[in-house]
Amino acid sequence: MLLALLPPEIVVRVLCILLQEQSLLVYSSDAGLVTAVTTAFMLLLQPFTWEGIFVPLLPTAAYEALDAPVPY
Repeated sequence: MLLALLPPEIVVRVLCILLQEQSLLVYSSDAGLVTAVTTAFMLLLQPFTWEGIFVPLLPTAAYEALDAPVPY
C-alpha cells in the first residue's frame, strides 16, 4: 500500500529521515491512511527500531505535542 501511495524516491527519503532520528509528520484527512503509512514506515525500519516517540494518530486538539523536544 505504501509504494502504491508514494513514489519510491519519497519512501527512501523518509527512511533516511527516520534513520537519522529526525522528526517526521505525516498529514492526511484520512486517519486510516495516516495510520497505515506510519506503521508501514516503522516496519520498514527493521531490524532497527525507532527510539523516539511514535504517535500514529494525533488528534487536532493535541497539536501542542508537536513542540516536544524529542523526535516524533
